[in-house]
Amino acid sequence: TKHFGINVTLALPADTDTPGFVNEQKSKPAATKEICSGGGLFKPEEVGKKFIDDALAGNFFSILGIESWVLSILCCGMSPWKNPLLGMLQFYTMGPLRMIGFVIQWNFSRIAKKYSKVKSQ
Repeated sequence: TKHFGINVTLALPADTDTPGFVNEQKSKPAATKEICSGGGLFKPEEVGKKFIDDALAGNFFSILGIESWVLSILCCGMSPWKNPLLGMLQFYTMGPLRMIGFVIQWNFSRIAKKYSKVKSQ
């Protein structure tokens, strides 16, 4: 697609303060609320502006927030790149961020177990 001038931008925003998000909160399980609580809540205008800016710049990832940044590094694998500096940053941070990923996954499992025990009681 690149030779046709077509770019794809993958948006990885944190939770966005929309009516849909407010409605989702009403039925979202407590465990999911706790897992999502650390990512922050962004205004739709911020998310939309960031995505449009990144898409127009031809960026593959559109990230907003630290969790999105970590995910973009951990998932970059075979993603296209256009910036050698960013490529080097991804290369050198992949190992340490993978360890952080283990901690995040462990925490998610811990939360799920906690709420599973509460639900079974």
